[in-house]
Amino acid sequence: MKNILIVDDVNLIRIKLNNMLSREGYRVFQSGSVEAVKDHSFSSNISLEEIDLALIDLYFKGEDGFDLLKYLKTNYPDIKIVIVSMEARKEKIKKAINLGADNYITKPFDKRTLLQKVNLILSSKKQYKKEAVPSKDFNEVISNLKTDLSMELSRSIRSGLDFAVVRLNYLNRINSSEIIKLKSNITSKIRDIDRVYYTSPSEYTFLLPLTDREGVNIFVDKIMSEFDENINDNNGNIQVESMVFPEEIINEADINYDMHKEYLNKLLTEIEID
Repeated sequence: MKNILIVDDVNLIRIKLNNMLSREGYRVFQSGSVEAVKDHSFSSNISLEEIDLALIDLYFKGEDGFDLLKYLKTNYPDIKIVIVSMEARKEKIKKAINLGADNYITKPFDKRTLLQKVNLILSSKKQYKKEAVPSKDFNEVISNLKTDLSMELSRSIRSGLDFAVVRLNYLNRINSSEIIKLKSNITSKIRDIDRVYYTSPSEYTFLLPLTDREGVNIFVDKIMSEFDENINDNNGNIQVESMVFPEEIINEADINYDMHKEYLNKLLTEIEID
């Protein structure tokens, strides 16, 4: 059973989250202050070492949620962290992600969105950050990609923050030893919030939160250098497809949540994922 810690100074929010998560089978603990977490007084029944996921607000009376985020990431890096806050400014969301938050949910939140993100993080805790394990079951990998892409799209529609999808297809087969070396080098260079999927015998697909076109170009240059250094007889035989949402799909001012399915299909078509 997974252990979740809720840190929010609004009692009603803690009760709401507790009820949602307890019904899903999680053990839930609560704290109304940052200090109670840092001095380990939030519960006599569990320690921070046993917490799998923390849901943290950013603003408390006289306390700082960013400070708690940094504290947990420095001292308890295995704890997954989701920010749940009314703060919707892009610079603040980016700051939280850059400090190590694994996801960001703006208040008011709906039950479905919150549970989807919590369940996804906790069900794939070992590989959620970056892992792309070569597998013959590419249909399952692509299905996981589509699920994650749909969730990232929902977050972007709500927040207006960019994200990108990049597909790199090596047009000739890569041998197994090169795959292992390439995978290790790539996953060591990308951010914790980025995800990479081994979607065919010669293809990597990346999901990049908080990434605009300039960021995509920098990312592609970095990854291409890994191909050049680690693949024998490369000869530039790499096909790159990428798409940034929302800037390359629709004007931000015109975003409509009811068009979620159409946006998703457009993204999948652009990067040639069936």
